[in-house]
Parts: sequence; structure tokens; C-alpha cells
Amino acid sequence: MTIRLASPLMLLLLAGCAAEPTGVWALTGSGGTFIEEGISAEAMQDDCAVGFDRFVLVWGGRFIEGSGGVHVAEVPGAQVFDLVPPGPHDLGATEAPVGDHDHLHAVVQPAADAAPGNVDAATVAELGGAGLSMILQGTVTCAGGAVSFDWRFDRATGHHCFADVVIGEGQTATTAYTVAGQRLFQTALQDFDAPLAGQPFVDADADADGEVTLAELDAVDIATPGYDLATWSGVATLADYVTVQTFYFLQTDGSQCVPEIL
Repeated sequence: MTIRLASPLMLLLLAGCAAEPTGVWALTGSGGTFIEEGISAEAMQDDCAVGFDRFVLVWGGRFIEGSGGVHVAEVPGAQVFDLVPPGPHDLGATEAPVGDHDHLHAVVQPAADAAPGNVDAATVAELGGAGLSMILQGTVTCAGGAVSFDWRFDRATGHHCFADVVIGEGQTATTAYTVAGQRLFQTALQDFDAPLAGQPFVDADADADGEVTLAELDAVDIATPGYDLATWSGVATLADYVTVQTFYFLQTDGSQCVPEIL
């Protein structure tokens, strides 16, 4: 039997076919103190307080963007999570190429085929059947009274997050997403240290039935609370304002993500 050595060209071709080294990209998500424990009166400028009963999001696409906009790693499928129960919650993991990655994306979007994360099938069906991306429920309590809220959104929002994810061969790198629910009650857009206030929402309960709806917020001219709209135009009502604040919910490892309205 004759044994032939591989030519240099063949060795180069074989080397080119070798699999690229990979590691694992893992994701966690939590609501942080303000969602899990509520917003205390001490944290708000008007001594109101907020408690969340449900803060449910549909997590859609979660991926790492490489050069040329190519997705080099992606957690497949959509999942539904309630962020009121203490986290961090496991948002999935996927194989990712070795290297430093700093362009991450996550999409909050309606998804009829979403799977339960930490919720039951009935909650998934509740969102999927109505084409919702979020259900936010809770209570605002001020000195002069309290209102409950049940705000439901169907917007799809992409979040471009700039984080330093270093994937080592055979190693796991974890990205921690935090949802900043206090944005709903901040008194300025794009100012993430702006004071929090609850009284405008209690005042918006026009029929005094103890529940403030998005329809009631839509009847409040945004000039009434006098909020700072930063660079946003077309924000005419308190409902518009709250909707825009939902675009700024997401942070990665403490850094604010940039919304990409879909």
C-alpha cells in the first residue's frame, strides 16, 4: 500500500475548512429594584409611589451584529417574561464566534408563536391573541388618592445596545439586560436621571373610577404636566409620552440602549 503525503495546497484547503472557534453567549434579564420592589415615595419628587403587579414583555430577536450587519449569533424564538418576580431570568444562550463583540440587539415585539419564559401559557395567549408586545399593570399612590393602571402596547421596538462582550473559546460570556420601568414616570424624555412623578397620572383619571387608562392619558395635553420632550416631536398627549418612554426601557450591563422604532 502506498501512503501519499498531502500536498501543501491540500493542507491549506483542509485548514480553511476547519471550524471557527466558538464560545457561548448567554443572556439574562431583570426588572431591577424599581420593577421588582416598586418605586418608593422617597424616590419620587411628589412623594407618590408606584407598585407593579405585572411587567410582561415579549422578547423577540436577540442577536450579535458583526461587520456588514451580519448576525453572527442569535438566540432563536420569542419568549414571554414577567419582570416583577425577582431576577435575573434566563433569556437563553447560543453559540457565538470567539472575539470581542460590541453591537448587540434585542427586539421587544408581538409574537403569536412566543414560548413561555417565566409565565404560564394563558399569559402567552393573552399577548399573542391581541398582538401585544407588553402588558404593564400596577398602582400609583399619592397623598390625594390612588389609581390602578393596565397599559397594553403593540409596538415593536428594536434596541441597539453597545456592550463589550468577549467570547473565549469554549467559554461563556453573559450579557445582563435590565428593564428600566421607572422611565414611565420620569419627567423628561432622553434624560435618564430626570425626577419621577406620579401625580399627573392620578389627576388623569377623568371619570374618577380608580383606574387610569391609556385613553384617559390620551386626553391629557402634554403641556399640562410640562414635561421636557427633548428632541421628540409629535408627542401631543400623556399617552404619547408614556409610549415613547417604553422605547427607552432596555439597558445592557448598566448602559442605555438606543431605540430603533420598527
